[in-house]
Amino acid sequence: MKSNELKIAIKIAKKINKFLKKEFNSLGQTEIETKKHGEIVTKADKKANEIIIKELEKYFSTDNIISEEMPAIEKGSKRTWFVDPLDGTSNFAYGFKEFTTHIGFVENEKIKLGVVGSPLTNEVFWAESGKGAFVDNKKISVSEPKQKQLMALICGGHTKKGILRLNKVFKNLNEINSRVRIFAAAGVELTSVASGKADVCIMTDVHSWDVVAGIAILREAGGKATNFKGENWQIGDTNIVATNGKLHKKILSLL
Repeated sequence: MKSNELKIAIKIAKKINKFLKKEFNSLGQTEIETKKHGEIVTKADKKANEIIIKELEKYFSTDNIISEEMPAIEKGSKRTWFVDPLDGTSNFAYGFKEFTTHIGFVENEKIKLGVVGSPLTNEVFWAESGKGAFVDNKKISVSEPKQKQLMALICGGHTKKGILRLNKVFKNLNEINSRVRIFAAAGVELTSVASGKADVCIMTDVHSWDVVAGIAILREAGGKATNFKGENWQIGDTNIVATNGKLHKKILSLL
């Protein structure tokens, strides 16, 4: 049985799926802005953020909310929502289909649930601690290492250090005969590992709102998520190795 928090998060994700699909089909270049660190933001990012915050505050008025496009809402609670209204903004802005919405929930510093909406496929990935991972109503699980080639996804590199780290990872993955893809969208990449489409995802320079929801889904699908030191990923970690679990030690050795 879904918790009230999960039901509301899924409801919001479905609403944002419809909104972003409509915006994607009508986006104009004049709606794209550049933030201070060089990343871009669109009108759709901001509006989707507003909608999600408004909905969460309506149902959970005493909870903290940390989102990408608005200042943090701190209520002194042990319950915190992590929101990325449009992950993969560059893809969205330039007409590529790989973008998602993330709604993650943490209580007492433990990830409790995650919801990732995929507007153009009209899917909602979701998971709650101890209850498995799903896309809509279909249960998902990580891959079994059957193929000779590893399917790896890499993302990040917004800083010089991050770029150098990913260049090293890319080189090492190629040396072990891996197939490497870059979607530039954490939600797409984490749910790809969670649903068995990919075996590993490696990211640098991440914020918690980028990955909390996806990590919840990955772990419930049987996967593993750590930082580059091999420690269980926690709020505040800025890099992540997410795998089907079977290959984790091997991937860490490549970093």
